[in-house]
Amino acid sequence: LKKVPMKYLVESFKTDTFWKDGIQHTTSQPFETLESVKSWDNYKAVIPQPISLKCVIGRISRDYYKRVEDFEYEICSIFDNCVKYWMLQPFSAHSSLMVKFGEQGLKAFRK
Repeated sequence: LKKVPMKYLVESFKTDTFWKDGIQHTTSQPFETLESVKSWDNYKAVIPQPISLKCVIGRISRDYYKRVEDFEYEICSIFDNCVKYWMLQPFSAHSSLMVKFGEQGLKAFRK
């Protein structure tokens, strides 16, 4: 597999932005690292195999992915994990937005 197209695809997630509460965010922000999820209630109980864009980028540089399907599976897992977790957090102020991001990511990537 070619590293450049995979890395370019992952990096392209960081270009879409939105504004919330007067602050500009990238749509990839919740998916970039697992550091933010450490403080989320019951995340590891709901998501047994967390993965982030940082992890995927590291794996690309180490030639971890031998098949396109493996790369695709992990990218889709990031978005799927987002939807699964936030669907179970209906009282969070961010849940509907996060579910929307996850669903949009899955829709865009599975085309």
